[in-house]
Amino acid sequence: DGTYIYDKNNNVYDTRKPLKFWREQIGDVHFFQIHKSMIVSLLYISNISNDGIITVGCLQKDLPISRRNFVPFKAAFFEYVRKHSRVL
Repeated sequence: DGTYIYDKNNNVYDTRKPLKFWREQIGDVHFFQIHKSMIVSLLYISNISNDGIITVGCLQKDLPISRRNFVPFKAAFFEYVRKHSRVL
C-alpha cells in the first residue's frame, strides 16, 4: 500500500509512504485532508458546492469532501483565502 500524489500538471507519483506520512511532512497551512484518502492544496480549489464536492481547478477534477470534514474544510478554506489573498 502506498500513496498516489497528483501535482498541478496532473502528473502522478506513486510512493510507498502512507498518507499519514505525507500529511505530517506538508503540514496544514496550505493543505486540508478532505477525506480519509485525500489531501488537497487549498491554493487550487476553484469551487465548493453545497453538496460537499470541491473542484480542484488545475486538474479540473471534482472531489468529494466527507460529511464530517465539510464544515471544517469550508472554515479552513475561507481562513486560508483571508490570510493569503492579495487585495488589488
